[in-house]
Amino acid sequence: MYNRPAVGFFLCCLILSAAAHAQPENGLWSFNGYGTLGAAHSSERRADYIPNLFNSEGPGRSYCWDPLLDSRAAVQMSVKPSDKLHGVVQVVVEKRFDGKFKPRVEWANLQYTLSPAFSVRAGRIALGTYMASDYRKVGYSLPWLRPPVEVYQLLPITNSDGVDFIYQRDLGNSIYSVTAHYGSNKMEEFVGLLEATNIWGFMTNLERGPLTLHASYASAKLTYGPRFQDMWNGFSAFGPTGVAVARRYDATGKWSPFVAAGIGYDPGDWFVMAEWGKGDVGSDFDNRSGWYISGGYRIGAVRPYLTFARAAGGHRSVTGLNAADFPAALAPVVSSLNSGLLEMQQSYAARQQTVSLGASWNVLPSVIAKLQIDRIKTRKESIGTFNNMAPGYRPRGADVVSLTIDFVF
Repeated sequence: MYNRPAVGFFLCCLILSAAAHAQPENGLWSFNGYGTLGAAHSSERRADYIPNLFNSEGPGRSYCWDPLLDSRAAVQMSVKPSDKLHGVVQVVVEKRFDGKFKPRVEWANLQYTLSPAFSVRAGRIALGTYMASDYRKVGYSLPWLRPPVEVYQLLPITNSDGVDFIYQRDLGNSIYSVTAHYGSNKMEEFVGLLEATNIWGFMTNLERGPLTLHASYASAKLTYGPRFQDMWNGFSAFGPTGVAVARRYDATGKWSPFVAAGIGYDPGDWFVMAEWGKGDVGSDFDNRSGWYISGGYRIGAVRPYLTFARAAGGHRSVTGLNAADFPAALAPVVSSLNSGLLEMQQSYAARQQTVSLGASWNVLPSVIAKLQIDRIKTRKESIGTFNNMAPGYRPRGADVVSLTIDFVF
């Protein structure tokens, strides 16, 4: 048997690559793209390793080797009709929450330069939360096989439909920039489940030679769909006690702030970088946070690297209904509601630590091969970044082996 989605994905890679190469470049238009072909295996066989919240399955219980966990292809078209106006459209094909691969517009915006220091963008824009936000999907540009999930899953939104204002200034041998953004994200993978509205925030960046400093703050109002509202309505049906539970934990319409900071130093032959992030969902669910530190050294065409990452949060116990306060016939309903509450707490704040050992190899100027081994350990009864567990099973960790070929064209 062959994996039909994988075969279709590889055919799509060829089509996008051919389309990009078939287009001429001139001073007005330019076409390019990138892609990743990979496969991942997990030693945990009773749960799936899912490092991306926008996926519903991964290696482990669903696949012995998952060929689509990190695989994607993208083509980008840029247009510059004048020195002041610049537009870009980027379409990415990757596996979605429904398990299928399909194209989606990742970027589609126009940028207008108001002055040498000020510019404005409007449309679908990359949300610059992290140091690698602008290229987090471009495996070729990443120092790792994938960004450390303990930090980058805290706020997995990669773009926003809105507008931002950019201030950038050269300070001698340094470049300093500040971006103010406002927009929204419909979260197409979670239609009817979750939507982020009123996203606003500030991102600042300083580059001084090989040194990069980055900090960001963002906040959004979360709107939950019928699936979650049904649970809150279920609690409320139990009278004042249940209403109090729903009010404590329902984050609908509440601000959800997030802050992140990072530092990187890359003189060429070696690199070291670290990032930290912390978020709050605006309810009595515990805060979530994470950090990582990573470094590598180039030996010819090969660059081995080591990363240590940890995600914390969710230590606060959730308090649902006490089954003893209600008739015995309602005990199964109470148990189901309390289990749903605990599941939400765990999904909000995965607690785990990962040690990653990897290496990248510059096969060709436009092709990099990568191997990464992750030793993952969940913490304090958390399911971490695992899902699709066997009934009654809680994963304690896994060893994940991943292979990719990253390319640009």
